[in-house]
Amino acid sequence: MGLGRQAQDDPEADRRVRGQAPNVKIEGEYGDWSGYWDKLATQVASQKAPDIIQMDLQYLGEYSKRGALLDLKDVDLSKFDKARPTQAKTPDGQFAVTAG
Repeated sequence: MGLGRQAQDDPEADRRVRGQAPNVKIEGEYGDWSGYWDKLATQVASQKAPDIIQMDLQYLGEYSKRGALLDLKDVDLSKFDKARPTQAKTPDGQFAVTAG
């Protein structure tokens, strides 16, 4: 995932998810940012991408058109600040929620 603050925040996100869904197992995978996009592209092409990924909004349309992202139309996003889901929406659907 990322470096610095992002790497520090992910364990907290893990704890929050476990508190609400104790049967969900999260395995974080941290790596060097320089190889992140190549590794993600390889994982997506081999249909072995992680269930949760971090990406810049500029890549959202590309990955959603590849069918690599699940449309979140059936996910309750009402607990998010209203601006967050809207920022990550594409003309083809809601494929992400911004982290901040």
